[in-house]
Amino acid sequence: LKMCLSNLMLIEKRRKRLALSRSMWSYCCLTYSIYLIWFFCHSIGVTHAQQQQQQQQGIYCIHCASPKLAIRQENLLHAMEQLMNLRQTFYPDHVEHKDCASLKNLSSGTFQQQHCHYPLCYSITFNDHSGGMPLVIRGCAESFLPPQPLKNHTKEYCRRIQENLDIVECVCPNSEYCGKSSGNVHPSS
Repeated sequence: LKMCLSNLMLIEKRRKRLALSRSMWSYCCLTYSIYLIWFFCHSIGVTHAQQQQQQQQGIYCIHCASPKLAIRQENLLHAMEQLMNLRQTFYPDHVEHKDCASLKNLSSGTFQQQHCHYPLCYSITFNDHSGGMPLVIRGCAESFLPPQPLKNHTKEYCRRIQENLDIVECVCPNSEYCGKSSGNVHPSS
């Protein structure tokens, strides 16, 4: 950071000298260089501060998704895609794990973790009753829900958000993951 500041001061002196010589092209190039150095130095400081703040706040949640092949019902897959679009998120295929629904071998270390700003984990389960397996997505609640309602959330809950297709979401405060099953499901409101 000290090196960035000394470079910034040196370039500022050169910029002032060039401004006096009225070499507009050189003046513009140096001004742009100053901006880039300032931006780089500032982003280092902000990133470091953000990392320190994140370490002090939040929790880690199990982050995984059952393979899409678990679901055989086309309309359930379509409903999942629509829900993800509506909530401005996506199916996290980069964390696909065959045991995401059951959380078998949880202690094996094969499940990824996601750092959460709010101390709330989330799971959504798409239950396929036509012979397929349930598709479960787990992670931080803020990845799936708008942050405003999460700020004052203190109780664990599960609710069925779609009766006919059997879609259940759970929010779990101060826990690494929401229950292995849909547990106590409350009717959607």
